[in-house]
Amino acid sequence: MAKKDISRLKFKSIVGWRGDSLACPQAFGGDIYSGCSMGCWWCFCREMEEELFTKYYTGWSRDLVRGCAVEKYEQLFDKAFGSDKQTNDWLIKCLRYGLPFNMGSKAETFCIEDFDHNLVVPVLELFRDYKVPIIIETKSHYIGLQRYMDILKDMKVAVIVAIMGGSDTLNYQLEPGAPMASMRWALVKELNELGIWTAVRWEPIMVGINSKEEYLKKYAQIAKRTGCKHVSLFNYRSSNTTIAHREFTKRGYDYIKLLERNKEDNWRPIGKKFFEILHQEGMKASSPDFVNFPFDADCESCCGVDGLFKSYHFTFQYACKLIKEKGFVEWEDMEKIEFREMEAYERMKGIWNGRGAYYSLAHSPEIEVLDEDKKGMRIYGKKEGIKGYKDKGFGL
Repeated sequence: MAKKDISRLKFKSIVGWRGDSLACPQAFGGDIYSGCSMGCWWCFCREMEEELFTKYYTGWSRDLVRGCAVEKYEQLFDKAFGSDKQTNDWLIKCLRYGLPFNMGSKAETFCIEDFDHNLVVPVLELFRDYKVPIIIETKSHYIGLQRYMDILKDMKVAVIVAIMGGSDTLNYQLEPGAPMASMRWALVKELNELGIWTAVRWEPIMVGINSKEEYLKKYAQIAKRTGCKHVSLFNYRSSNTTIAHREFTKRGYDYIKLLERNKEDNWRPIGKKFFEILHQEGMKASSPDFVNFPFDADCESCCGVDGLFKSYHFTFQYACKLIKEKGFVEWEDMEKIEFREMEAYERMKGIWNGRGAYYSLAHSPEIEVLDEDKKGMRIYGKKEGIKGYKDKGFGL
C-alpha cells in the first residue's frame, strides 16, 4: 500500500487524554497545531512523530507544522455545553466538570506559522465564549502580541512559559528556533504585571549540560525578580533513544554519558538542590517526578495551578499529598475519588502494589510500605531517615 503525503493531510486530533495521567493532573488537553518549527532537536515529541509518521507517511520533517480544523473545537464545545444529555464520553465529562484544558504541551501554539494560518485567534475566542479554563504552555514571545492578549485578558487562563537555565548562547545551541531565554523572562514579567497568572517550566534539566549550580541559582533569582508564580522542573527524557543518539551525536554531545548522568541516583541530588535553592528565594516549585521528589513539591499540580482551577485528584501526586498531610495513604483514599478516568483507574489499581511496567509509589526511595489493608492493597507512608541533597558532582 502506497504511503500518503502527511503534509497534505489535515490535522484532526485536537483533543485527548494523555496516558501519563497517573503522574499529571493536567492530562486533559490538545493543540491547535501539529508539529513545531522551534528546532529543539532533543524534543521527545518530535521523536515520537518521526518514529510514527515516517513509518506510515511520506513528507514528514522536523519543522512540518499543520493546523487543525477550527470547527472541530466548536463542535466539541457545542456537544459538551449545548445540552445536558448524559454521556460516557470522557472528554465531554472533563469539559462539563470544569477541568482546565492543557494546550501547548506537544506543539507550539503561538508559532510563526499562525501569521499565515490565523487559527489561534478564532480558537481562543471559542474558549473565551464557552468559558473553558485553559493552561497554555509556550516558548514563544508571540503570545504577547496584541491580537492574542486582547482575548487572553478576558479568559480564565494560566500561562506556563518554558525556559531552560543557562546562558543565551547555551540555550541557542539547544533551542535554535526559540526566542532567547532573556526575552522569555521579560515576557513572564510583562504577563504577570498585566494580571495574567504566569509561571515557568525548566524541562529538561540535562545533567552535565545545563545543570551547573550557578545556573540553578540564577534561574531562581530571575524567577523571583519577574514575579513568576511557580517553577516546574523535570529532567531529560526520550521517546526513541536511537533517534536521540543520532541528534545529540550530530551536535557533538556524548549521549551515552548524558544517559548515565540522567540516572535517578545522579538526577535526584540535582533536583533536590534546585528545590532547595528555589525555596530559599521564596519560590513555589513542583515536578511531575513523584518518584524522586514525592514530598518536595509545593503544589499537587506540577504546573502550580492549585486553587486556580478544578483539580483532577486521581494521581500519584495526590497520593503523595495525602502522605504529607496525614502520614499515610491507602487504596481506599483513591477509591473515594469519584471523578476519574476508568482506564487510569484500572492502571493505578493494577500497579498500586508495585507490579507492572509503570512507576508507582513503591518505586520511590522516600516511601515505604507501612501495612496492607484487608484486600491486600498496600498502605504507604514516608520512609524515616530520608537524607536531603548530596552533591554528586554532576553540575558541570
